[in-house]
Amino acid sequence: MSGTRSTSRPEPATRTGSEALVIAAHGDCGGNGENVLVRELARRLRQTGCFAEVAAGYLRCEPLIEDVVARSECGRIRIYPLFLSDGYYVREAIPKRLAIVEGVDARGRKITIEPPLGLHPELPRVLASAAAAAAERRGFSSKSANLLLVAHGSSKTPQSAEAANLIKDRIAKDSVFANVAVAFLEEAPLFSEALGQSARPLLVLGLLAGGGMHATDDVQAAVNDLGDPQVINVAQLGGYASIIELVVTVLCRFRQGAVPDRA
Repeated sequence: MSGTRSTSRPEPATRTGSEALVIAAHGDCGGNGENVLVRELARRLRQTGCFAEVAAGYLRCEPLIEDVVARSECGRIRIYPLFLSDGYYVREAIPKRLAIVEGVDARGRKITIEPPLGLHPELPRVLASAAAAAAERRGFSSKSANLLLVAHGSSKTPQSAEAANLIKDRIAKDSVFANVAVAFLEEAPLFSEALGQSARPLLVLGLLAGGGMHATDDVQAAVNDLGDPQVINVAQLGGYASIIELVVTVLCRFRQGAVPDRA
């Protein structure tokens, strides 16, 4: 037997007419997140019947995304990155882990990677609505409140900061709040400093796709430690229900009129 590998891609032993959806996420490896958003999004998408298979795969936790994709019996797989930017994980890590070359994986299946959650044009509106509602529940107008968005940020790539600033600019454009700013956990301006320096009343809203350690230990705990009634921690991403419906709408539009090929 020759030791030379063929350069051609094998034909997939799959249901070629069907399409699977795999939600790709970092994975909540700590804190109290328990990947709730991912699990609930997958459950809701299964209810729609838009895809033959719906599964979730993680980059840092089990089940790993490459194992989930390997188990799929579908000939086409759509990847939805539950990330707030199209940085390293979306541009490099996911394609590498799935061995995608020119839109095809090692088994010859067509793989489509959708734009991540953070680039959805309707996301700023959803976040602003949730923050305004939080202000009203506390008895003051959103126009008198300051909104501080908190993103992860990165010291290595600019995409996280760019996505967060784009969301900030779109929210600020509508003049719903007195001021809109963004701070980061891993780059300047740092959240720990902005939290103390921002004018009150202050709404703090995390731009973090998971509810793990960053959302609980870094954001929520910092707000709680202040003990300042003028600082309000808004639900992660403004609450998951509206985020889930936003994603369901964008994903199921690709399958309108299609009948899913179920096993």
